[in-house]
Amino acid sequence: MEGAGASNVSRAAETRGMDSADEAPELPSAVQDLIRRLEGKGEPITDLPELSEKEFWDFFPKIASPATITGWRSQVRLQVLEAIGNCNTFESLDVDIICGGDISRLTESEWEVVFRGFKSSTVLETISLWDLEWSSDAEVESLCSQIGRMLNSSSVKKLRIVDTNLSEETVGILSQALIQSSSLKVLALYGVKWGEALLLNALARDDGNRSIERLWLQRMDGLGGCLREVLTSNPSLKEVRLNNLRMSSEEWRQLGEFIRDNAIATNTQVSFDGKYVGDNWESIETLARAASSNVKDPTVELVLCFLGDDELMLSLNLLGRVLRGEIKSLKSFSIMECRSSGANQDRPESFLSMKGQTGEASVLKRLGLHVEKEDAWKEVWKELLLCLRGNTSLTHLELSSSRLDEEAFRDLMGLLQVNLTLQEIDLSRTPWERDGKGALIQAALKQNQKRAAYMSVFVEAKLKFGDAKAGRLFLCGSPLAEEFLRKQPHGQKGVDRELIENILINLDLCFKVEDTSQYFIPSFIPEHASTEGQKPQEEKDLGSMAWESRGEHASSEGQKPPEEKDLESIASEPRRETSQFVGIRIQCQDGRTMSLTAAFFPCFQMFMRRKLISEMCVSKKLVTCFRHYLRLFLDGHEIYVEQGKSHNYVDVLMLLSKHKSRSKALQYLMKHIVKELISFCASSKGCPGVALVLGVIQTHCVEKLIPSHLRGAILIEELKSNFIRDINDKLEDIQLDRFHLVKEEELFSYEHSWDAIGGHTGVISERARDLLWENDVEAVVNEIQQKRMQQLGSLQQGLNEVNKDLIHSYPEMKDSNRPSSRCLSRESTSVESREIRDALERIEKKVDGVDERLRLGLQRLEMKMGQILSLQQEFLSTLSDFMSKVDRIIEYPLEFQQTRAPKRPYVTDDVNIFYRMSAKLHVGITVRLHLMCESETGFHLVKDQEGLKIRFDRENCGWIRKTIEISFKLMYYAAKAGLDATLGVGQAIPDWGDLKSDIVKLDGISDRDRRAVLKGGESMELEEAWLRIQQTLAPRLRDNYSSIFKLYQVKYVRLELGGHAWVCEECMEKGRRSGILTN
Repeated sequence: MEGAGASNVSRAAETRGMDSADEAPELPSAVQDLIRRLEGKGEPITDLPELSEKEFWDFFPKIASPATITGWRSQVRLQVLEAIGNCNTFESLDVDIICGGDISRLTESEWEVVFRGFKSSTVLETISLWDLEWSSDAEVESLCSQIGRMLNSSSVKKLRIVDTNLSEETVGILSQALIQSSSLKVLALYGVKWGEALLLNALARDDGNRSIERLWLQRMDGLGGCLREVLTSNPSLKEVRLNNLRMSSEEWRQLGEFIRDNAIATNTQVSFDGKYVGDNWESIETLARAASSNVKDPTVELVLCFLGDDELMLSLNLLGRVLRGEIKSLKSFSIMECRSSGANQDRPESFLSMKGQTGEASVLKRLGLHVEKEDAWKEVWKELLLCLRGNTSLTHLELSSSRLDEEAFRDLMGLLQVNLTLQEIDLSRTPWERDGKGALIQAALKQNQKRAAYMSVFVEAKLKFGDAKAGRLFLCGSPLAEEFLRKQPHGQKGVDRELIENILINLDLCFKVEDTSQYFIPSFIPEHASTEGQKPQEEKDLGSMAWESRGEHASSEGQKPPEEKDLESIASEPRRETSQFVGIRIQCQDGRTMSLTAAFFPCFQMFMRRKLISEMCVSKKLVTCFRHYLRLFLDGHEIYVEQGKSHNYVDVLMLLSKHKSRSKALQYLMKHIVKELISFCASSKGCPGVALVLGVIQTHCVEKLIPSHLRGAILIEELKSNFIRDINDKLEDIQLDRFHLVKEEELFSYEHSWDAIGGHTGVISERARDLLWENDVEAVVNEIQQKRMQQLGSLQQGLNEVNKDLIHSYPEMKDSNRPSSRCLSRESTSVESREIRDALERIEKKVDGVDERLRLGLQRLEMKMGQILSLQQEFLSTLSDFMSKVDRIIEYPLEFQQTRAPKRPYVTDDVNIFYRMSAKLHVGITVRLHLMCESETGFHLVKDQEGLKIRFDRENCGWIRKTIEISFKLMYYAAKAGLDATLGVGQAIPDWGDLKSDIVKLDGISDRDRRAVLKGGESMELEEAWLRIQQTLAPRLRDNYSSIFKLYQVKYVRLELGGHAWVCEECMEKGRRSGILTN
């Protein structure tokens, strides 16, 4: 501030003596912080502070008159207002924020102080008056006069007035201010009754405002005639937005005709929200029809935000008429869902039918579909894309915020193969924007721009193109030929051969045979044979596949196809090292709903041949195309790329070079063949939208070239998942005191068994480690290692949380060196935590020492498995400690352990839904008491456990509520320790996501319990709850305990594992197999 030698805070403090009543209070921190920020000494402030908030009530009360604020409070109030007025960083001025919606809360002089700096601001862009109230017309007239001066002297560009009723005199003041303003660009009026008078006075007069370019009107009445006059008189208007205006159908018709014939505004946006759509549907249709013109470009943008299916159907019917060209007034049409529209109603079979029209008559440029409810739009989507196949006007499609799935993606990519008009597709805030499909769509749009250049000749001839399932083009003798030739330049008798050749080659439909006038076109239509049999280098056909470098194939004549070979002939064939054969299957992710088109593989053959020869300089003699496969000799490897019989997959078979390692050969194959095929599939020339996944093929099938439909194959991710599960099972079966006896290589012993192939081979097993690639095996080990480290880290955090609460629970034992059986001292806690930290450090040192040990020649993967064994050992040790301390937290009595009573109870309603902590239980309802499995590897829920039914009454209400709290404490610490994921606790509990958000907010110990333990005592309620649980369960322990709870009492070999416990059948069998349970 100019001339301010001291801050406003200091000045306020100096004046405290003015009012003895105000001497004691200190300036609130919120006020101090606000003044500093306004003075530019803190975080920059761009929006006005809400002075109606509670922290400012002492200086800006809601009810009291400003005259009642005196003394020190008055001085502080003035300092705040001066600071606001002098602040030069405000971009918007919301009057209601300053005064809480009541102008009377500030005096006229105080408003002068506030507005002083704004009048010359070069930063201010928006002034807003929201739902204002006042005590007298003089107050609002004074305010609007000051607003008017700001409009004339500041840089403000937008004035917005919402739900504020002004008198005639005040409207006149505002009108004059608007006329004189030269910087204002946007005028927005929402829900005001005096809008017509202001518009006529400020915009429609000859001397009216000419700087305003955008006029936004919402929820206003009777503006029909006014709008026509404003649009006629004001040439500066470029955009008019009309939202939920209430006018008669006749007024809308007149406005539509006026827009069609006379409108000066470039854009007229009309929008209706929610119930306004149905209430004003006749007006919407009337406007659309009336503004339609066959000679002028459309200028109307229509936005409809529907609530229910009725409004949706009306909107779609209108869209159908627009796409058919029956209505030509709309250049943009957006259909949005306001919120979930409830149950779907019956819909007609077709609501977007083109009714035989091609779509060429449509003038719509932009279409927006903002969809949340997926199921309601499946039919809409299919119909819409059918309508857009022949559309030649739509250039922009907006799908933001829509729930779009794989099927929708395939449909859209299919549309882009036949529609070359679309230029932009907005996918913001959709799954496609995040998962990479958006990039594929943008690539297809760019490709279409190139296609449009050489396809223009066919478009002009009005040739219809369907899905690219076959690449054959017949002009001579075609019914279309005469029409096509008429489109050629005068005197030209035919189509230029080079043009047709370029089209076919660019579409990857053929290649020209060297030194001939012939073309090789792969035969992907069975009834038509290609010319491949006529060319020397293409003589071989399906059935002649053989590894040429093995000397097995001298000629295709007389050789049996692979499917006809018997086991005897296979056994007599020369053998090669199995490790030199590799097979990769590239298949559709969902074979039920996805498949590769008949044209895919032939086009890929042409694409791959062209790429290898022109870009990688591979000799043409090393790239051979056959009807159903491609043979390549690359970098010393012999490679077959074969089309699957069902069109759901492509197999890549490889005989490795003798001079290349397996890992290098696989890298080469992935880079130059597999990834190229995947990229081609995603392109507009392939099968966009078809998701591909990789699998490995049984090595014996590759070596013997067993027919593709008989080959054994498994998805790589499935094999990795099986491998991980096998390793985890082995880790979990190892006893805590037996880890030193386990050899790392034993964990890699998992083998995948291949089914027998009739006439070829019996059951064969291969090690997963041999089938997977080196980086996949390492990824398996890394995933297990990372997960184990995360589990141990989370468990340590949970243990620290338990230790912290135990220290709070028993403060009198802080300095004790001899903790009792039920108390934990600070010293013991710190020692145990230090031991865990030391253990983690030891493991980290093992990881850090990997490179050094590698230099000594040790196997990297086996070393990592050694680290995993150490992690698992530390995890089990820490878990045992964690469980015992959780027992202390919930005050599970030691004497109960001796009587072998269950210790993991929880309560649900009668349909097994967890009660929340805040649940209100009423006398007479039925609850179920359940028990968790108490396995030493962690407690968990038991599937399909019936539980014990208990009727809730006044006698048991206390301990049942306490039991609910006990179960939430268990889940609280499980969540803190990450055991909800590790032990499957979260997956077993209904609505776990919602419950966890409440669980993690708990203190671990209830307020009443905390107060009790902090006084050195124990919770009597918890003790009572455990006693009542035992008394309730005792009669059931002998007879039908296992049938009710599906739990069995077991005894661990070692006491530190917990002695006796109640476990589920699965954990019991697992414990017996691993030897940790006695018989």
